Amino acid sequence: ASLLALRARLAEVSARGSPCMSPRGFRQSDSCSVAVSAGYPTTIMASGAASVVISRAGSMLFEIASWGVPAILVPITHSNNDHQKKNAFAYAHSGGCTVIEEENMTANILTAEIERITENREHWEEMKKNAEAFNKPGAAEKIARALVDTALGHEK
Repeated sequence: ASLLALRARLAEVSARGSPCMSPRGFRQSDSCSVAVSAGYPTTIMASGAASVVISRAGSMLFEIASWGVPAILVPITHSNNDHQKKNAFAYAHSGGCTVIEEENMTANILTAEIERITENREHWEEMKKNAEAFNKPGAAEKIARALVDTALGHEK
């Protein structure tokens, strides 16, 4: 029932033509596009058109940050060592996302948060800037290089 309520609320928001940032810029007539993370290939394809990404808070949040798209993260309540909540709030502290904890998740709260982000151009732009700042291009290469250097150092 809650998924049906969420779908109905999202349809209502879209039908109203809620203004938002889009890849074309801020226009009153634009309707908001939301990408809900459904797995890596699907989400990356939607990221270029999305105004907001909704996702869990695993390692995918680093990909989301690299896209520079504001996000709403919903961490798994009982993840291993509470890593999803730690990830979500670290990213939220940077200003690139907001967090809705599972126990607080309702269709009304989610759609209100989507509207809060997308209906204020300055707020959306600030979240986008913060997401881009959170991103660390080349981090994977630096880590891989350090691991290889360490492994080669042990061979001497």
